Amino acid sequence: MSVKVMIVDNIEPRRQAAEDTFRKAGFEVCSASDSLGCHLKLRPERPDLVILQTKLPFVGGLQILQSLRKGKQTCAMPVIVLADADEMESLSDARASARELYIPNPVSPATLVAEATRMLANGDWSSAEDTDSPLPSGEGPWGDRWARRRSIPVRDPV
Repeated sequence: MSVKVMIVDNIEPRRQAAEDTFRKAGFEVCSASDSLGCHLKLRPERPDLVILQTKLPFVGGLQILQSLRKGKQTCAMPVIVLADADEMESLSDARASARELYIPNPVSPATLVAEATRMLANGDWSSAEDTDSPLPSGEGPWGDRWARRRSIPVRDPV
């Protein structure tokens, strides 16, 4: 079992490029193109980290993030939020949480993989039995350690 990442992005080529890059890096990947797809897949897929665009059809990425934070099993899940450069300044209040990393668009898939790996490794959330995992050992996000809301050091985007 490897670390699973959910990518929520309504732009197909960008989402596909990110999926391919994460798979090549050894991650398991699931994806959604909108908020409905995200909510429908979240529980059965149980991702270790969610990568979320802010601008999505129907319900935006920040509303999805608020919903995740209210959920019992998802309240401490690490999330990478991808926002347009003009949105980054208005998100300064939202960046207070250590469980989120805000990155301005456009961002390369390789940068996303590097930031996801760093974010998860610093939280030590991967499974100790998971020899295929690209992350150091520790318990997965759906285990007891998640419930303790371990903090993740966040680096502000440049």
